[in-house]
Amino acid sequence: MKHTKIVLSAILTLVLALSCFSPMFALAVAPQDCEHVWVWVTDINPTCTQPGRQHQYCNNCKSVQNENTPIEPTGVHSWIWVTDTEPTCGAAGTQHQYCPSCGGTQSEGTPIAPTARHTWEWVTDHEPTCGQPGTKHEHCAVCGRDRSIGTSVPATGEHNWQDAGIIENPTCARSGSKKQICSVCGSSRAVNLDRVDHVDADGNGQCDTCGVSMPGSNGGMTVKELMNKFWEFFNGIWERLTLVFSGKLFQ
Repeated sequence: MKHTKIVLSAILTLVLALSCFSPMFALAVAPQDCEHVWVWVTDINPTCTQPGRQHQYCNNCKSVQNENTPIEPTGVHSWIWVTDTEPTCGAAGTQHQYCPSCGGTQSEGTPIAPTARHTWEWVTDHEPTCGQPGTKHEHCAVCGRDRSIGTSVPATGEHNWQDAGIIENPTCARSGSKKQICSVCGSSRAVNLDRVDHVDADGNGQCDTCGVSMPGSNGGMTVKELMNKFWEFFNGIWERLTLVFSGKLFQ
């Protein structure tokens, strides 16, 4: 019995000692006997314009009081900038501030500086020709500003040639030439004409223009020589037929 009392006293002493160093080992205290230690606990956080809610809580006996006690609005807005009109290369935009917590706005119509970033496009002022350069400039499709006025565009070099007469007629012995004039810029040039074929109109086996021999396709004979050979052959056949019909061939 004496040993039991000693053990119980030791256990009680240990529990009381631990309760002094850690709340988790603290013994529950009845509310009516508690020396309350009240702390404020926020239930709803206040915003810039809306109040919050809070209550008091005792860490010793877990009691609560002053539920729904209001917390004053902070009055501190969370302003963000909102663009109303986008700026361009040559015109300013507009913006205002907006609080997403309360929906409030301020600083309406605050300007946004122009971007100065133009959208340049080349515009041809004078088309180039085959012999004359043209001109062009850059134009901003957004604000209408122009720059690079009078920039040169190289001549195309592509003439529109038109025949303007024969300079020298071609023959079978030599090439000829003709004149051409550009209908755009008036430039002129000479163009070679190929030699023409030989012509043997009288059939004597020679070119009527240059006299060069024109052999046929039958062993080098001309048309005239071929015709003579044909008539010689035909006359020989005719003489033989005459002799046959007259009966003199076999006498």
